Amino acid sequence: MIILATLAVTYSVALARPILLPLVLAFLCKLALRPGLSWLERRGMTTVFAALLVMMGVVACGVYGMYRLSDPAAAWIERLPDDLRRARDRLFDAGGGVSVQLKNVKEVSDVVADMGKVGPGSEPLEVAVVNQRPAFALLGGVWEVAASIGIVLVLTFFMLTTRGAFLSKIIDSTSSRERGLAVVSLARSIEASLTRYMFSIVVINVALGACVALICAATGLPNAILWGVVAAIANFVPYVGALVGICLLAVVGLSTYPTVASGLMPAGLYAILTVVEGAVITPIIVGHRLKLSPVVLFVWLLLLGWLWGIPGALIAVPLLVVCKVTCEHLPRLQWLARFLET
Repeated sequence: MIILATLAVTYSVALARPILLPLVLAFLCKLALRPGLSWLERRGMTTVFAALLVMMGVVACGVYGMYRLSDPAAAWIERLPDDLRRARDRLFDAGGGVSVQLKNVKEVSDVVADMGKVGPGSEPLEVAVVNQRPAFALLGGVWEVAASIGIVLVLTFFMLTTRGAFLSKIIDSTSSRERGLAVVSLARSIEASLTRYMFSIVVINVALGACVALICAATGLPNAILWGVVAAIANFVPYVGALVGICLLAVVGLSTYPTVASGLMPAGLYAILTVVEGAVITPIIVGHRLKLSPVVLFVWLLLLGWLWGIPGALIAVPLLVVCKVTCEHLPRLQWLARFLET
């Protein structure tokens, strides 16, 4: 029965992705934006106006970032095959046993490619065009993403503005006022812990992205701001995100610089930054209380990535921290919080 219930819950979570994912993203965005809202409220602004100002700032930054980075990102994706070939050739020119092995693989791939070529006496291969209007399919995907982002923004705005009313309803709906106040106090304590965590993680990742952008600019790597943004976003995914970012910088560096040493320098500095951030900076700022078991974290990352794709992988760690902090404040679930710890 437990196995069947687990399978049923997993299937339900995967099926309800269009509903659950915007709700979870809005909740996490609300936690990250709550300090800015509180700062504006302390300056005399009303909650609605402060939330509107915060959301306008977020939208403005997002639109400006997409405007500045869309063309460099599209251009790099278009020339990615050429960059991969140049990086591979750079490793071949470096010499050594590994490059000899790779050359053998290249020879085999060239033979396979020649087998697929059409000779003078052969008949041409027929190619079936599946989608004759790819622009329409791309436009549909863009509109779908834009609609999802709009839903998340609207939900975040409502969550920021209705917090006080929601807590008041909790007090009114309980059988006794003392019990309602205790529930509200617990909810505020959980929210305060989660808000500090989310705000700290966002600041750390943005700082890491800025450092990576400075490294790329200092070493002469093109599109330094783009790689800084990629590093900041990738750092939300533990282990895998940093590894993907380092590999991307290695490919770009090897395809840009004439030597292997200079090509791998940005990726090496990026790797050093991620090690320092994960081993020193994050434990100091976030604290050891929010540590998670690497095994549980990796399994949870795989599960959410499988169920919800890339967005699920990005929110896996914050969502797991939400569960852990909530369990710490509930006496009956403290055993689960200890299980999630290192």
